[in-house]
Amino acid sequence: VLSLLPDFKRKDVLELGAGIGRFTAEIAKDAGSLIAIDFIESVIKK
Repeated sequence: VLSLLPDFKRKDVLELGAGIGRFTAEIAKDAGSLIAIDFIESVIKK
């Protein structure tokens, strides 16, 4: 899935529907900054 994304190296990234963060750590390695959001509270607590 990450290979399908446009280049985000050193860019500000907003990850909507981040869920349990399956891709969040990998995105954070290259992004300039990252905000990951999900609206389901039980998923966020994981």
